[in-house]
Amino acid sequence: PSGAALPYYLGLFSNVSGIVRNLKMQDVDITASQSHTLIGAVAGNVTSTGCIEYCAVSGAIVNSFAGSASSDFPYVGGFTGLNKGTIVESYNESNIILKSESGEAGGIAGRNGNTGNIENCYNVGDVGERSGGITYHNEGQIVTSYNVGRAKYAIANNFSGGTVAKCYYLSGNGAGVAGAA
Repeated sequence: PSGAALPYYLGLFSNVSGIVRNLKMQDVDITASQSHTLIGAVAGNVTSTGCIEYCAVSGAIVNSFAGSASSDFPYVGGFTGLNKGTIVESYNESNIILKSESGEAGGIAGRNGNTGNIENCYNVGDVGERSGGITYHNEGQIVTSYNVGRAKYAIANNFSGGTVAKCYYLSGNGAGVAGAA
């Protein structure tokens, strides 16, 4: 959106700071071409007080911006681009496509921030490069979740403080968990 403040938040909601419960979104078709974009079917951003629970998404979510600078950072996820809150008991069947060399994509969230919690979730959609089946960049917690979609990292690429426990993935669909445990 021209003239809008950065970053851009794209989804059914821009930000979620309350509870989204029992939402099923079928045949989602979201395409964006901007840098500095947080994209998810439910919300661009889930704040530390936000919660997505008992939800499902299917369709396709695409960011076709092809930038490579680290400041471009499009985050794309099945539910949200950036999760700082909680996502529980939810699943993604949508395919996630990210063309940027600097962005982050995940079946549940593009990035799981240090206050982010993903629990009892699963992904069956395919996620492109710089991707994780659950999230690409994990600084938070991922528990009892699984992935059967194709991704660079089957669960997540862990960063400082990120934890992954009791998670599973289909062999051959990514490298498991990378980084600090």
